[in-house]
Amino acid sequence: MSYRQFLLSAAFVLISGIPCLKAASENDKPKDSSSQQKEAVIKAPAAKNGGLKQGDTNSPATPETVTIGIYLFNIRDVSSGKGTFTSDFCIWSHSSSAGNVIGELQFANAERVVWAVEGRPEAKGLNCVKRSGTGTFRMQWNFRNYPNDEQKLHILLNYTLKDDSKVVLVPDRENSGVSKTNIPSGWRLSDFSMEPVTLAFDSNLGDPGIGAGHGEYSGIDTTIGILRVDPSEYWMMTLIAYATAFMFMVSFFIDSTNTSRLGLLGASFIACVISLRTSLAAIGTFGTRIDWFHLVVMGYIIFAVICTAVLNYLAHHNVTARQVRNYSMITGIVTSVSFFAVIKLMHLGVTR
Repeated sequence: MSYRQFLLSAAFVLISGIPCLKAASENDKPKDSSSQQKEAVIKAPAAKNGGLKQGDTNSPATPETVTIGIYLFNIRDVSSGKGTFTSDFCIWSHSSSAGNVIGELQFANAERVVWAVEGRPEAKGLNCVKRSGTGTFRMQWNFRNYPNDEQKLHILLNYTLKDDSKVVLVPDRENSGVSKTNIPSGWRLSDFSMEPVTLAFDSNLGDPGIGAGHGEYSGIDTTIGILRVDPSEYWMMTLIAYATAFMFMVSFFIDSTNTSRLGLLGASFIACVISLRTSLAAIGTFGTRIDWFHLVVMGYIIFAVICTAVLNYLAHHNVTARQVRNYSMITGIVTSVSFFAVIKLMHLGVTR
């Protein structure tokens, strides 16, 4: 075919992938934050003055301290699509008062909590309450280092019946934890911590004794870190992209004036775009190592199309067919080596 016909065909191949790329990018648009429920401001707890105004000489009131502990028997149903995880757990409290703080606690990030049993262990001088239940909790996924990603699961407890000048929650770190043997397949436990936090609201939550328009309440943020150790899902999601990479390498050994060469590159480009869309739909976010790998392959395919156009031009301007074939093979070898070098750098650390 003529050089002008070749350029028109090449332009058609590249433009045909634009709608697919546009649809892929639309899958990763952030959700409208205005539709999300307004959350409390969480900050590190600060020393309290018992609600006394400046200039008061009376001794500040000491808040009641309530020890809270939690043990997770398992972590299951970790879902990136729903943004949740589920756990069976036991939670307990130790306090000097006769109240049931466990029954009054709120799980701020829970979708639902179903209680099973409650008990009251006997301890001299302490009011002890323990409960077992099952909860489904919201989480935020971070896939930037996928498939070497570490996810942070949070269980946020707060107590809003009394502000933190009256009740302060203290974590029982010595007895709290999570079962290391009941972690989802392909993951391992990397971290567990309990930290006291203060939740600030622009409301007194119906307590006129602490003033209007503001209230600070005690809470505990339990964090469970899980680290992905099985990269097999990554290799499955990049299998088609590797096949398209092989196709663009083979194209360099096909005659540049042969229309099958351009057809092969066009098919590989569209297949790579479809593979990218599939991975985006599975993970739900853009910017992971899978996405960058697909983009690198697509970039090399475009480069192969440009090389084909240049070689086709040379073939029509007094360059022998043998020379054109040699140029094509040399370019193909150099391009393949550079591709594998780039991919090697991208995949460092994928296999643990």
